[in-house]
Amino acid sequence: MTRQRNCGIYEVISSTGRKSYKIFDSQQAFESYLSKQNRTAARVQPVYQQAQFKNFPATQIRKLSTEEQRTYLQEQEQLREM
Repeated sequence: MTRQRNCGIYEVISSTGRKSYKIFDSQQAFESYLSKQNRTAARVQPVYQQAQFKNFPATQIRKLSTEEQRTYLQEQEQLREM
């Protein structure tokens, strides 16, 4: 069963300085992950988060390529500017 919350995309920084992006359903879950995995973050707010939960039936969760991530975030930024 999935939680029906508007998850956020958070930027995570490893001990070597490598940046990655992960999805968490709450800021508390994100902060818990950081402390357990010895990771840091430049900010504790999500890089992106929908205003409210939106259900998409018959979809899959998969890892996006770096280019897909950039494209998606750019598209969302353009939509917010409208």
